[in-house]
Amino acid sequence: MTNPEPVLRAGVNFTNRAELKYARAVHLANELRGRIDEWSAAETLLARIHQVDEHTVEFRMVIRREPPIDEWSLILGDTLHNLRSVFDNLIWALATLDGAEPKRPQQVTFPLTRNEGEWTARTATLESVPSVYLQRVRQLQPWATDTERDESMLWLLHQFDIVDKHRGLISGALHFKQLSTAGLDLNYQPAQTAAEARPSYAMQKNPIRLQPETVLTTIHCATHTLNPDPGYMAKVAVQFFLAWNEERNVSLDAFLGDLVSRTREWLDRIYGGELYAKSLILARESTEPTLTMGYEDESGELRILKLPMTEIGQDRPMHEGREVSDSLLPGV
Repeated sequence: MTNPEPVLRAGVNFTNRAELKYARAVHLANELRGRIDEWSAAETLLARIHQVDEHTVEFRMVIRREPPIDEWSLILGDTLHNLRSVFDNLIWALATLDGAEPKRPQQVTFPLTRNEGEWTARTATLESVPSVYLQRVRQLQPWATDTERDESMLWLLHQFDIVDKHRGLISGALHFKQLSTAGLDLNYQPAQTAAEARPSYAMQKNPIRLQPETVLTTIHCATHTLNPDPGYMAKVAVQFFLAWNEERNVSLDAFLGDLVSRTREWLDRIYGGELYAKSLILARESTEPTLTMGYEDESGELRILKLPMTEIGQDRPMHEGREVSDSLLPGV
């Protein structure tokens, strides 16, 4: 029950150039997340309470320090470029594997195609890439996975890398996420019937522009007057999105996290095939010392097996081995 497909191991029987690009991208992605978290934790965005009338109050934006969008966009662009470069480095290494010499080296780039016909034409310049690895690359094409091109993470990576050459990728419009009003006392009057108050809340529609005095939330109570502390300030939590298009909002944090993990999976899939990639997914997710392996059963279905581990000097397994159905594993 072993994986019969050939496996490339970076630094062992294959160059680690693509891995270095990937590691650099991970470092930059973590740096970007850290800078955004640091900015958010410093209470740089607040909302002061403003009395509109005796029944209505508003929370209006106070900007203590604007987010350095341009600086963050530079880090994001470098992250995406390194992730995209992973695949060009990989395809070059495959085209020159075991001393092979491509006939048109200047045209050896990672193929990302729209359909089968374009794939055939595009890969004519990749004649030196061993067929088993070229087939694995083919399986990642959006059309080969029945994925709409604009929904393909690989295609989006390619497009965002191009867009970054011309403009910043992080939108200056923020998405209002939460208003933290801990300790707020609206001081309803009459106080003896405050429990009966049914205030209504209205939030600003996203996205919002980063401008002082922007109204984020309105509180209205028709049955009671509101008398909050005029000096009260609430903390504002926002999300940052990619400047893609007006019809589609792409969360920066979610997209970047997904892209980094998917790139890892794509690399492993090209290195060793589907079984190899899925067994590594399971190994990374395991919290116990685990040996995993993949195989095909008699019906051709992919299976992943977690083998029992035994402590040195002990006769019993550290935990029991079990078989994990392929359907339980995330797609690659």
